[in-house]
Amino acid sequence: MIPASYSFIHKTKVFYGALALEQIPPELDQIPARNPLVITDPKTEKKAVRALAGAFARTSAPITVFDQTPELVEETAIREIADIYRKTGCNSILALGGVSVIDTAKAVAVVLTGRELAAASGDDNIAGPLPPFFAIPTMAQEKASLTMTLKVGAGTGAHEFASSLLMPRAVFIDSRVMASATGKEVAKSGLAALYRIVDAATGPQQNPVSTTFAACALEMLSANLLKAVRVNSKKQSAILTAAAMLSEIAASNITQGVGLALSRAVGAAGKVSEDLAGAALVPGLIRLRMKGAEDALSRLLLAMEGPEEYAATPADQRPQAALEAVETLMLKVQASAGLKLTLASLGLITGRDEIAKAVAADADTLGPETVSQAQVMEMLAAAE
Repeated sequence: MIPASYSFIHKTKVFYGALALEQIPPELDQIPARNPLVITDPKTEKKAVRALAGAFARTSAPITVFDQTPELVEETAIREIADIYRKTGCNSILALGGVSVIDTAKAVAVVLTGRELAAASGDDNIAGPLPPFFAIPTMAQEKASLTMTLKVGAGTGAHEFASSLLMPRAVFIDSRVMASATGKEVAKSGLAALYRIVDAATGPQQNPVSTTFAACALEMLSANLLKAVRVNSKKQSAILTAAAMLSEIAASNITQGVGLALSRAVGAAGKVSEDLAGAALVPGLIRLRMKGAEDALSRLLLAMEGPEEYAATPADQRPQAALEAVETLMLKVQASAGLKLTLASLGLITGRDEIAKAVAADADTLGPETVSQAQVMEMLAAAE
């Protein structure tokens, strides 16, 4: 069913393939912004940095590299990088790495507007324009970073931001910069993407755009996740990174719903990313939304199983078949990676009653989706 009204905002160009990096100089020329600051970290392979530099070999553009980004997105490093940007005369930012690198680059862009982070925090408080910002992910990760949200710091002193200005101008996925990852790391990132897909397609803010991105992401994910878990190759890593990116685009406009409320609560209690927490909740989330999300679940079944299986499944059985296909994929991925994704494995041993009560009462995050404490407990029980 198509909503009577909806909106979807995403401004990011996508470049994928063997020569994706070579598309960066022409994109900078169009702005123009030919003096980029590359933000990366010590974990990023030197081969990846050299591959990026090589993409500029036929240009006269100077490249400045900062390769000491810390794992935690924190203000000291953000201000240091912003100072380097100003002193070297840079006019664009290339974030080469994982979540911490990309989020740090976002925060640097905010600081370069001249505003303090505290003043710019909150919803739509960032005053643009921001410096041109491109993301070059080096692997799929369990936490989303290509969206309109950002968190700087931790605990009570953290600053949280939400603005479409934080979306990168472009994303470049190239196998030459992909990092090595263990089977468990790949499985976690893939299952986190699966959560984003399901929440985007079935939640209260779902719409034809989010569902289309979700279905495309799921088609790539279901066809490649098991292979990526078993085979550590840059090609498979790039494919999975592309699927994860599409899942982030699908979920990029989500600000409400029980999926968001409960994944945040479980993630905070277990001190894991909310998307990984959400992955454990996927079967329970689908069951909760089975009635009302029939069209979306049928679309996801088509993406996972293909047209022949979809056509052979009676229309009224497709939502249940989608749930079974998702559960089967999750079990196969966990078995292949030697991973057990449960509430206990996420660090949530006690306090479930308190979480269920808080989520059921969180009207601001739930939005138009209503849920009882008992229903939340059922979702948690399905993740044990």
